[in-house]
Amino acid sequence: MKKRGTHLITHGLTGHPLLGIWHAIKYRCYNPKDPSYKHYGARGVIMCDEWKDNFVTFYTWCIANGWRKGVDLDKDIKAKELGVEALLYSPERCQFVTRKTNTRNSRRNHIIEYKGEKKILEEWSEILGIKRDTLLARLNKQKMSVEEAFTKKVGKQRAVRQFTLDWEFVKDYPSITIAAKETGIHIGSICQHLSGDSIYAGKFKWKYI
Repeated sequence: MKKRGTHLITHGLTGHPLLGIWHAIKYRCYNPKDPSYKHYGARGVIMCDEWKDNFVTFYTWCIANGWRKGVDLDKDIKAKELGVEALLYSPERCQFVTRKTNTRNSRRNHIIEYKGEKKILEEWSEILGIKRDTLLARLNKQKMSVEEAFTKKVGKQRAVRQFTLDWEFVKDYPSITIAAKETGIHIGSICQHLSGDSIYAGKFKWKYI
């Protein structure tokens, strides 16, 4: 721990986003209490020694290989190309990709068959013009069949009102989509709050008008 702290102080990286990414990878690979451990460490996913034991080495590789805010570190694509299991985070097996590409290549993606074609949910979302979160809610929470989830028309969105945590009025929006766009809060977070599945969305409370 002392050695790691020395590296961070020497290189001035204590608040760098890559430090959080490095910790997150280590936690899901080696900490059984981490919520993602069952998908990583429990399956045998590990970090190479040069990354696991030295954040600066990890940081240096990331900077030299295209890291920027908004991209994900992917270990699955190269593993597929090599025909091996994606069980190692290392310079040889990893690359930075967009969030969309990373999601599409995740091993946890479920292939859904509809009208004789098999695609992941993100692809069906683009084809059908229905948001992924809407399709996911229909299939999982509402227990619809694939046919029903994919063909049901999306109803007109209701207007919503935004409040601070003490219910002080902030603003009205004509639809959830517009509210999400103007505030930068994910539409799924607002919908979850409105359905009672979360206490607030984006540190605000919401209700239908």
